[in-house]
Amino acid sequence: MRRDADLDFLLTMALDIHDNDLLCSCGCGFYRVDAHDDDADGWFKPDDSTICYARAAIEQYQREEANDAEAGTLITIVDERVTEARRRKLPADEYTRPAKQPIADESLG
Repeated sequence: MRRDADLDFLLTMALDIHDNDLLCSCGCGFYRVDAHDDDADGWFKPDDSTICYARAAIEQYQREEANDAEAGTLITIVDERVTEARRRKLPADEYTRPAKQPIADESLG
């Protein structure tokens, strides 16, 4: 049977709208039927074991330097590991890659 890309797109969008309609309106990420159930009282607890270091950088910037920022400044996060890797990379004419060695595996026959 031939797939219809337009129909797949519409069905996916409908499922997304349906799922979002079932979610709690407060933004907690849980389904309304679970989050608002009286039997669920006491079953939910916050978990602060995961730290988003990108978000931490934004919050630190907002605390320390936001007053100095020009109106309309968009704060983006830059991964400094990428910048450091690019800085350390040798120029193309000095960079040589070792030749690939053939795999010697007797079990392959």
